[in-house]
Parts: sequence; C-alpha cells; structure tokens
Amino acid sequence: MLTVLAPTLLSCAVSPAAYSGDPKVNPFYTDRVATVRIVLPEDDWNALKANSYAQYYYKADFWFEDELVPDVGLRAKGNASLQETVRWQSERFPLAIDFNLLNPARTFHGVKKVHFNNVWSDPTLIRYVIAYNIFA
Repeated sequence: MLTVLAPTLLSCAVSPAAYSGDPKVNPFYTDRVATVRIVLPEDDWNALKANSYAQYYYKADFWFEDELVPDVGLRAKGNASLQETVRWQSERFPLAIDFNLLNPARTFHGVKKVHFNNVWSDPTLIRYVIAYNIFA
C-alpha cells in the first residue's frame, strides 16, 4: 500500500454541487494545517500517474486527521494544472476525492466530493490560502 500525503497547504476546495448545504457542517480547519492521508495500492497510484487524463477512479482510503473514510473514489483532476503536472513529470497531482462513488449514501461531514489543487504555478504554496481568506 502507498500513502499519498495531501497537505492542506495545497488548497482544498469543496465543489458547491457536492456540498450538503448545511452551514453548520464544516470539517475543514481554518486555524491550522490538517493532516490528510490517502492510502491506495502502489500499482493503482502508478496507473493513475500513467493514465491521468482518463479520469478513472481508483479505490482508496481517506484519512482526515485520525478519522478514516474507507473506500473512496480517487482520480486525477484538472486541465491546465494536470497538463503542467504531466509535462514537468511532477508527483504533485491535483486530485479529486469522491466520498459517495462506491457508497451513494455516504458523505464526509455532509461533503460528497473534495478537490485537492496542486497549485503548480505557486512556488510559495500559500497564494490560494490567502485568496480564500480575502474572498471569505
């Protein structure tokens, strides 16, 4: 098994269409960096990297701090950021997590999908965080 760390300094976005709409539900911290781990077989990670444009979902386990969400769908996401990742042969893939792909009744604190942006054009890894704070 391979663990992919997805530090939340890489921006994390919840798609409005994937959100339950409950304003009291917010599993994401604004005052600290959370530890997110994505665990999947190494062969699947290598296949995702080799076929990143296919938008194929791989089964993975999602850990947010000490909370496990098993059997989520994981795929590479994006267009320009994905193209740059492939072109530069980077390991910093933008990722999409679908919590209810394999279990339609499941969400993660009311969230159905989460996108981890790879902020490929931001050497500081903090511009998205600053922009989100400004827009909020």
